[in-house]
Amino acid sequence: MITTAILYLLYYAISLVLSPLLLFSDVVLPPQFTDALTSAGASLGIVSVIAPVGTIAAVIVVFAVVEGFIFGYKIIKWVYTKIPGVN
Repeated sequence: MITTAILYLLYYAISLVLSPLLLFSDVVLPPQFTDALTSAGASLGIVSVIAPVGTIAAVIVVFAVVEGFIFGYKIIKWVYTKIPGVN
């Protein structure tokens, strides 16, 4: 029961935040956007012959996660060194 109340509270909070955006009319993307997606799909199809696109995406995600952890470590270390009396 408490979980349901928390989920309803979260739902209504998100609805409140998004309500001004829902007042606008529907948005339509320009046709150049779909042309660009089609072109990108064709290019990825050519690249997929050399190396699978899924593998390339996985490598990029792993690289981003490792870099994120390194950046987080540097931030934590910087905050830790700013505490007086800590060397």
